[in-house]
Amino acid sequence: MNRNHILPELLEWQKKGKYITTFNDHKVFVIDDGDSTAQPEETLVAFHGFPESSATYRFVSNFFLTRFKRVIYLDFVGFGFSDKPKDKLNDKFTFSIFEHTDTVLWVLQELKVRGAHFLSHDMGDSILTELMTRVSLGQPNWMDKGILSVTFTNGGMVLEEAEFRLAQKLLLSPFGKYLTVLSLVKPFFFQQIFSAHGNSLIPKIRIEEMYNQLIYKGYLQLSYYLIQYQKERIRFEKSRWLPVVASCNYPIHLAWGTDDKVNPVGIARYLKKIQPKAQLTEIEGVGHFCQLHNEEVWFASLDEFWKKLV
Repeated sequence: MNRNHILPELLEWQKKGKYITTFNDHKVFVIDDGDSTAQPEETLVAFHGFPESSATYRFVSNFFLTRFKRVIYLDFVGFGFSDKPKDKLNDKFTFSIFEHTDTVLWVLQELKVRGAHFLSHDMGDSILTELMTRVSLGQPNWMDKGILSVTFTNGGMVLEEAEFRLAQKLLLSPFGKYLTVLSLVKPFFFQQIFSAHGNSLIPKIRIEEMYNQLIYKGYLQLSYYLIQYQKERIRFEKSRWLPVVASCNYPIHLAWGTDDKVNPVGIARYLKKIQPKAQLTEIEGVGHFCQLHNEEVWFASLDEFWKKLV
């Protein structure tokens, strides 16, 4: 397992990006695609999920630029090409939803983004709900244009509706730190991705790229720490994050691949009940990693929502 090797398919994505050093001296990989002077209403910011990176969007990035003039991607700390802190105790970075949101705000301020449309997937949905919470509280004051719209895709935003895969259960168990090696055995990793996706149609090369990004410059127990954000949902889901979804006054889109087995469409339907104004799009035959399988259909479903706004 060569953790310093980048697949050739990912090199072009890496070349498009740059690094921004954050408040805690971590280098975060960022792609600022398109016109960096675009107005907030012409700007999209996309958050990736676990165990992915911003490269999960590389097959739809050109589609995004047909709707938006500027699209911003980043790899959260611990993922993709961003720093992967190795000294857990001394680094004091816990890979929490709150820290990832701090990183988002640092990057957006560095890029002088005063507002935007937002898209998220999987873990990114949780980060986006924390960002929504802060904006609802008037934080930060420099983001005066705020959130113009939100598109959630296939995320575990309602724990009671989620169906964790075996690898997730192992990593979240008391023995997770010692079982990380199992989650990185390639055949097991592939099987778990297919299981979460919900069908076998996701190309194997896409999973190979995801695996490469996960282990790139990583260390053995990294996955254990990265997934601990799930425990924050127990504490903050109903008290902090779902209420802001229910009360927000900007457009929300729930775009869900219906084959998803880890975050089934019941989550989107639950969110629709608490936010009746949200648009719900159920994308038949598409699984959890929707942007990696039948990306044209997936983008078209998102664009039906965006073209009313942009």
